[in-house]
Amino acid sequence: MESKLEKAKKLFLASATKSEQEICQLAIKSVNAIHLDENCVLSCYLYYPYIKTAVYQPPSPEEQKSFDEVRRRQEENKKREIEEQRQAFKEKLALEFGEEVVSFLHALKKLLEIDYKNEEEEAENIRKMFFALAKDVRVILVKICFVLAEIKFFSSAFLDEGLEDVIKAPAGDKTSRDALGAAVFAQNEKFLEKATKKAKQILDLFAPLAARLGLSSIKSELEDIAFEMLNPEVYSQIKREVDKRYIEREKTVEDLKVEIKKFMRSLGLSGEIMGRKKHIYSIYKKLKEKGGDMDKIYDLVAVRAILNSVADCYALLGKINENFMPLQNRFKDYISIPKSNGYQSLHTTIMFEGVPVEIQIRTLQMHRMAEFGVAAHWMYKEKRQKQDSLDERLGWVREIMENEKNMTSEELISSLKVDIYDGEIFVQTPKGKVLHMVENSTPIDFAYMIHSEVGNQCVGAKVNGKMWPITKPLSNGDIVEIITNPNSKGPSRDWLKVVKTSQAKNKILSFFRKEMKEENIKNGKAMFEQAIKNLGYSVSKVTEKKYEQKLLEKYNFSEIDELFASIGYGAYSAKVFAGKLIQIYQADVRKEQEKLQIAHIDSQVAVPSDKKVNVKGLNNLMVKFAKCCCPIEGDDIIGFISQGRGIIVHRKQCPNVSFFDKDRLIEVEWQQDSKEK
Repeated sequence: MESKLEKAKKLFLASATKSEQEICQLAIKSVNAIHLDENCVLSCYLYYPYIKTAVYQPPSPEEQKSFDEVRRRQEENKKREIEEQRQAFKEKLALEFGEEVVSFLHALKKLLEIDYKNEEEEAENIRKMFFALAKDVRVILVKICFVLAEIKFFSSAFLDEGLEDVIKAPAGDKTSRDALGAAVFAQNEKFLEKATKKAKQILDLFAPLAARLGLSSIKSELEDIAFEMLNPEVYSQIKREVDKRYIEREKTVEDLKVEIKKFMRSLGLSGEIMGRKKHIYSIYKKLKEKGGDMDKIYDLVAVRAILNSVADCYALLGKINENFMPLQNRFKDYISIPKSNGYQSLHTTIMFEGVPVEIQIRTLQMHRMAEFGVAAHWMYKEKRQKQDSLDERLGWVREIMENEKNMTSEELISSLKVDIYDGEIFVQTPKGKVLHMVENSTPIDFAYMIHSEVGNQCVGAKVNGKMWPITKPLSNGDIVEIITNPNSKGPSRDWLKVVKTSQAKNKILSFFRKEMKEENIKNGKAMFEQAIKNLGYSVSKVTEKKYEQKLLEKYNFSEIDELFASIGYGAYSAKVFAGKLIQIYQADVRKEQEKLQIAHIDSQVAVPSDKKVNVKGLNNLMVKFAKCCCPIEGDDIIGFISQGRGIIVHRKQCPNVSFFDKDRLIEVEWQQDSKEK
């Protein structure tokens, strides 16, 4: 009997193009690498058939303008037939592969069709991803696998076409570009633009998202490919230097591995020892921090020990510290205090043969969690402990979703872009609770992590038992006590300049939004109405309640003042809202026009007039006079081009004219008698 996977492959091969097949196979390779379940693999195969089979493509607005009643009915019937075919196709998929797969495909389709055109849309799309995360994290994992597959495909074509050399040529150096082939550049310019856009999206959004989900291997691969496409010269330069240093240190790494194996044998431990090179983009970021000095990057090469238990990890660490001199401030215990994405490992840097080398020690389960992140939930579900549960690992998603309505686009995006592989510190409350914080966080950030009210009432802080300025950065291991005053007037706007966490910024802004609600509503309404005027529309016509209600439903606002307030404090753009409202208004007007035109033409029984009317630029046309306004000679008139019934002449002041399609209006005038000439 044919398996589900074989059936899915058949459907896939019957509808996918060559490039789609290549992208899909790359995505499936990543899905298998992070050990997602069979439904995820099925969804990869079924994605292209799902988005292509029985999908109605509406005619363009220009085509629709020329439709008569018969053609319009034909199009409606066609749409109905295709929708019925699609429903039958989805039912067939559900029968053969299960309802879960169809629901998964629907969610995946929504995410994979996202197009990032500007910051406003990017923020809206991140919101969609967070909601998808909350429902089924596997959808996002497959999405990331498709993103990696696409950038690999683009990168391969990028190098095959020699576009890397085109990019390297100085923009103003015409000779250099000519030598590389101006024709090649022009031919591939659109491809180049699309690939560059995709690479930027990856560094800004998908790599940080992969990091948040603990997918370190995919995160690093995404970053390196995207960085190479955006900065090929810098990438090559760093890679050459890293390769050179790795070759120089290869013997050192091998010698250290031998020493660590000896320690393990003496302790009766078993496990695996491996060398690791730091990824190029990660080195690039470190170089920016270190002023371009690669000698200050101590984890350029590392040795990783993977053991059987936590006790084994600490035993080996003790043995290493007995025999080698550890570098000061380079020890990190992520086993006792895991990173916020669940990462666990012991990190120490030692001097060995005159070279600083980082050693990472972890268990096999920790290693799998580090490589596969939340995907490990499906691999080792039966072995998971409470503190590593999927719900806790995705706590940051819930936190962002709770605050997303009060965030501006910039704040929403920045809340995702927290590098949790570098720059994290751990501080404690007086009762011993450990909190993860961004490097250089202040007591203000700490206060808001405890509770909004603690932050709003914060007037001072003690660090390690001593008074501490609330704007001064905290250090790893600090014990922090917040001093509050219930009579405090609240946070200062200056705090926004010093806080480092998006959580603190959002809560401070939320305080001011609530305090200034009336002013925000007033300003937001004025900005909204001005945006409508700037787009050339009448505020009174566009802001009818029926149109506003549709806008509120689209953006999940309960009342219009809530929408105005969101504009007033900067969470949304007035121009975006005005544009959406005008689209709703235009759609309604078009429907009214169609109804009126059909009713008007069907009721038009006037005979050709003996009064002479000139139609500008046209001759020998049938001309009729509208009965709704009965134009008489001397009136200002205008013509309407009807379907098969000639030109219908109206008075310009006729109220029906405002509902007609402007493209079908034509200038007409009364013909003067020859005696008058």
